[in-house]
Amino acid sequence: MAEEIVLNAKDRSERGKNAARRLRREGMVPAVIYGGEGENLAVAVDPKALQKVLRSEAGRNAILKLDIAGHGATNAILKSWQVDPIRESFLHADFYRIAMDVAIRVTDDGGKTVRPAGFQVHSDNHALVFDPADRNHLLVGNDGGLYESYDHGAHVPALQ
Repeated sequence: MAEEIVLNAKDRSERGKNAARRLRREGMVPAVIYGGEGENLAVAVDPKALQKVLRSEAGRNAILKLDIAGHGATNAILKSWQVDPIRESFLHADFYRIAMDVAIRVTDDGGKTVRPAGFQVHSDNHALVFDPADRNHLLVGNDGGLYESYDHGAHVPALQ
């Protein structure tokens, strides 16, 4: 099992371009945490910690423990980030809160009926990736191979 990655974040009250620039000069990266249960939070994180997440075994698919000063800890993934193309430094990061106790469920009729995702979960999944441009497209990688679905998990055949 991969080691747990804990990322410390501090709450930030100032928003906007000038506040973000001040944070970057102080060596921090402005970020936002959203999704799941809880309010959207503007935070600041250490760029070295972000680099550690991206260089971890799970990479951008790592499930993080975000420890937010004054708000407690929450599970999240690093959903997106922006990098300065010249300085190659982080400009901003988005974290998406996830609930570890909620099963993935799908619908085929616009939400009238909901059922569990229709694929067998391998006990040693290494990656589960959702396509942000197409919410029905997902990839599952495990010791048995790579599986792909275009119907939100209802059918997940192995890739050849």
